[in-house]
Amino acid sequence: TVYSALGLRDACRSLPQSIQLFRDIAQEFSDDLHHIASLIGKVYLSPQVDFEGSLAENRFTVLPNIDPEIDEKKRRLMGLPSFLTEVARKELENLDSRIPSCSVIYIPLIGFLLSIPRLPSMVEASDFEINGLDFMFLSEEKLHYRSARTKELDALLG
Repeated sequence: TVYSALGLRDACRSLPQSIQLFRDIAQEFSDDLHHIASLIGKVYLSPQVDFEGSLAENRFTVLPNIDPEIDEKKRRLMGLPSFLTEVARKELENLDSRIPSCSVIYIPLIGFLLSIPRLPSMVEASDFEINGLDFMFLSEEKLHYRSARTKELDALLG
């Protein structure tokens, strides 16, 4: 867009300035656009930005081996699903045997939660109480709780 605006400005500068629209574009599209275009060029040509990865993941990504701290955070992020599956497995061992499964999820601004399917016997709000867990909310037939472990995950990773 910036490069196109520069081209448009240059074209309007070469056209008759007696036409108000050409004059306005030639004046309003300032030389600051050159500065912006050069900054964009520096980022685009930078060997640090992973443009293919950014497009694939729909978020800005940095190439490996640019910053050890970023690399470590990427490793943690990539290993997070299997880590959370293992945490959920351990949490399930401590739950009532009637509970068939659980998962650990992350909700931005809320944190890590233990998600448990709602059992047919869980009708009233008082039925949602599980020893050692703090009930948070019910959503799509899943009960969401905080446990000691999800609180640790918030402190560690949240």
